[in-house]
Amino acid sequence: MTAPRMEGPFRVFVGLAPQGYLQSESLGAVIREGIRFCQLNHKLTGKVVIRPDLSGADESFSPYCYTNPQIVRETLQILAGPPFFREDVFVAAQAPGIFRTTHALLQAHGSLHTFKSRGYYGLTTLFPHAKIESIEDGPLRRYLLGKDGMVSGDATAAGPRPRFWSEILGSGHFFDADCLIYAPKIRSSLMTGGFSGALKLGGMGNLVFDQATRGQDLHNDRRIVDMLEVACPDIVIGDGIIIPFGGHELTAPAHELGVVLVANNPVAHDLVAAHILGVDPAGIGHLKIAQERGWGPTDLSKITLGGAGAEGLGMLRAKTALWTKPPQTLTSFIKNFEESDPVRRFPFEVLDGGGFEPSGVHGAFLSWLYLNYDVPSRRAAMARWPKATVVLAPTNQLPRNRRVYVLGDRAMAEFRKNIVETRFSFQWGSRQFLSVRLRNGRRHSVVFQPGSPPLERDLCLTFLMGSKLRIRTGMLRLALHQGAPRRQERNTAAAYAAAPLASTL
Repeated sequence: MTAPRMEGPFRVFVGLAPQGYLQSESLGAVIREGIRFCQLNHKLTGKVVIRPDLSGADESFSPYCYTNPQIVRETLQILAGPPFFREDVFVAAQAPGIFRTTHALLQAHGSLHTFKSRGYYGLTTLFPHAKIESIEDGPLRRYLLGKDGMVSGDATAAGPRPRFWSEILGSGHFFDADCLIYAPKIRSSLMTGGFSGALKLGGMGNLVFDQATRGQDLHNDRRIVDMLEVACPDIVIGDGIIIPFGGHELTAPAHELGVVLVANNPVAHDLVAAHILGVDPAGIGHLKIAQERGWGPTDLSKITLGGAGAEGLGMLRAKTALWTKPPQTLTSFIKNFEESDPVRRFPFEVLDGGGFEPSGVHGAFLSWLYLNYDVPSRRAAMARWPKATVVLAPTNQLPRNRRVYVLGDRAMAEFRKNIVETRFSFQWGSRQFLSVRLRNGRRHSVVFQPGSPPLERDLCLTFLMGSKLRIRTGMLRLALHQGAPRRQERNTAAAYAAAPLASTL
């Protein structure tokens, strides 16, 4: 495992790439200068691992939400030459549950002719010694973290130090990597404080099997930072050339920014990237915890900038300030939905328990809403969805609408206490359909969707079936097309038993 850069010096190279991915020579020069600025300038004798961001890839659905393969191509080209001389590089990829990693690798071509037919797999033609594999399908290892200081009870009251994970099942390549390179896609993200960068790539993208959803609702920020003990990158090469900004990560409007950030520390990278996007670092929970645990700089003044420097940073920030930032909470979303068109009314009554959990059921539901709202032509259809009540958290409020969707394990457990009679119950997949009478005497058609939080694929199917096919989303087509196996259904226990043991201490 690579040693963390906790004491600095922290360096971030602000590389301008106005020609985008099309000018290979200029893009390669930016990455080369950035790596040199970050003082990686010696021959590499051990294993080199590149971890690109593969959050999703579909030519018609999400063409910009992943790290463009041209970024990795230029990096491989640089590593093959002096002073590194490494050709046998591992590219370790992992797509989220709704995608099959192999399919996402094949689809991730960014409209570039070189990768049009084979996506990321086109790199093996250009670099025969490079190996591309899914993290779950490659060698796995169990990493033991410190046993003391585990979080319990209220996450917000626990402070930054306690961990969520005591043990993580992850890629075996992280254990013996001499040089670990992260290549995150810089973008906005509703479920992680409005920002996604290097820390999120490692903390969520490297989790395998049922680990991907365990603790996501209440402890997501904490578990993201825990992963740094397993895999802290030596170099981060952030793809900020075309950025999805606002709304759902897969369907957010794309903006051309033309920057590549190269850093020697993931916290420093994310701090600079968040500043460019105009996202307050204090509101990014996982970034704040990483800083308080000592994984990187606490503010920009502790970072040495290269390339375009402070002037370029100011120019980029001024550019993103013109971009429309969408509502980040359910309350503000509903208000914006109705105020943007006085005739249009939001179709759901939302019982949120008086709070908002960005990485929990609230954030998952808001992210699902943006699957339609991100496409302006679909907004009028949203207003015509069947009226319903959506319950997201434990609450004493009873629904006003006859049709009710109860999302998430905690909301389901509390809602069951209100049922005094069940006339009909039917199980389909993970969801349950019921006809019930509540303690106020009224009858309701209820759909239970478990999860902490539920997967977006499940939300798509739940609202589709509960509305008798009247609520449809673009994600449904993608989910059914992919047919990805759920991580919860994989044999996690067998994988743990087979994986060699390692300690991060």
